[in-house]
Amino acid sequence: MSTAHPSQTLPTGFHRLRKDQLQYILDNISDYVCLHDLDGKMLAVNWTLQSLSGIADPKQIVGKKITRFMPEKYQAIFKDYINRLLRKGADSGLVSLITQTNVKRVIEYNSLLIYDDQSQPLVVASLARDITDRLKSERELKESEERYRNILKTIEDGYYEVDLAGNIKFCNPSLCRILGYSGTELLEMNYQQVSDPDYANTIFETFNWVFRTREPTKAFDWKLIRKDGFECFVETSVSLIENENKQITGFRGVCRDVTERFEAEKERQSLEAQLFYSQKMEALGTLAGGFAHNFNNILFPLIGYIDMALMDMPADEPHRRQLEKALESANKAKRMIHRVQEYTRNDRGQQIQPVRIPETVNSALRLVKSSLSSRIKLNIEMDKNCPVIMADADQIQQVIVNLCTNANDAIMAEYRSGEITVTVGPVEIQAGNSKPGAALPPGRYAAISVTDSGCGIDPLLVDKVFDPFFTTKAETGKGLGLSLTQRIIKKYEGEIFIDSKRGEGTTVAVYLPEKPEGGS
Repeated sequence: MSTAHPSQTLPTGFHRLRKDQLQYILDNISDYVCLHDLDGKMLAVNWTLQSLSGIADPKQIVGKKITRFMPEKYQAIFKDYINRLLRKGADSGLVSLITQTNVKRVIEYNSLLIYDDQSQPLVVASLARDITDRLKSERELKESEERYRNILKTIEDGYYEVDLAGNIKFCNPSLCRILGYSGTELLEMNYQQVSDPDYANTIFETFNWVFRTREPTKAFDWKLIRKDGFECFVETSVSLIENENKQITGFRGVCRDVTERFEAEKERQSLEAQLFYSQKMEALGTLAGGFAHNFNNILFPLIGYIDMALMDMPADEPHRRQLEKALESANKAKRMIHRVQEYTRNDRGQQIQPVRIPETVNSALRLVKSSLSSRIKLNIEMDKNCPVIMADADQIQQVIVNLCTNANDAIMAEYRSGEITVTVGPVEIQAGNSKPGAALPPGRYAAISVTDSGCGIDPLLVDKVFDPFFTTKAETGKGLGLSLTQRIIKKYEGEIFIDSKRGEGTTVAVYLPEKPEGGS
């Protein structure tokens, strides 16, 4: 009798192994070894298989059918197993065995058909291993992963995983919702594509610190750009992703959308600034009004007595020139007091009515042209579809005159030629817009901008130009033009912005909300 198919050759010296040596080898391997005939009767087993069954005496196993230790569903298909062996000479798969203590174990087997000297099927040799614990671990791992994924799908916070190059490798639906991208789109992107460039250094330093220290970080602020172009702010955690060899392969973290908190904080700061400014203006207005009244009382007799003195003084009197200079200075002071009184006066007598900005701006420009230097070219870009606002037309004209006068002075400050461009048109402010005007409520606005090619404003002084009596024009400036302009614009629920670079000119932009005739 042969123990293998005639086509198989046993190693040299294999036949010299004693029976007890073979049994020792079989009993001490971790796999199960079983020899059974074509009816399923077990002819021999190793000790490992005996320990599985819980039967110490092999005589209680040998001679019994293997199907006795199988659940019913496997007993029914045992013949299929034998037929596969007869047809192919070998078979492999999974089967359940029931131990003496009625515990079900899952076995992975590999069976080989052994032939006799006439090449006739004789017996089956099976080598198997218990994979019950492995399958249980795999099932538990799968269930754990499923729970993990379900949690990530349902939490409100965004979750991300990126590799060391910053490519997004995994994200949950909440992150997609925060950024406005689909999961497929994000998995083809790098985190830098959704990050605000101003935060690049902060992000790099944070991730680099986590990489170097291997310590996670929590709750650092990250400004992102949504698919629709709007900004959003997230509070983000970062930790490492490591492989089984403790090598760093990427980063993971959780993002919480805190945009509303940021907007609320900005709104609070804006309201505080407005309150502070209002209180400051009220205090300055009261001070300036009282000063103007008292100083005017002093100037009135002074100018009167100088006039009377000049009336009685001959034209060739040597001191007449000095008195004329004194009167000229007194009249300048009178005009300044008039400007202060104009700044501090209340709004009684103003005529609030629908104002068509293009017509009003053109009227103001006709007034201001004559006062501009002949070396300055005035450009006008007018969109007649500009929204109608509710205001006093004279005050809007005063705004234009003030801005053009300042532009003229900025160019002439260095005694050079230049250009002033006045642009009028509609602007749509949307919620979350990061462009100038973002502090304004969403809606349609009339936008007026005056751009000059003058000397520009020092960045350190830009925030001060709206303060009363602040001026950079030491000889001619009174420091009330821009302050009065801002006061008028704020009164009509608008806003004024300055964009200036030293040596490159200045743009002053005014936004006034659309309020059609009859609107409040």
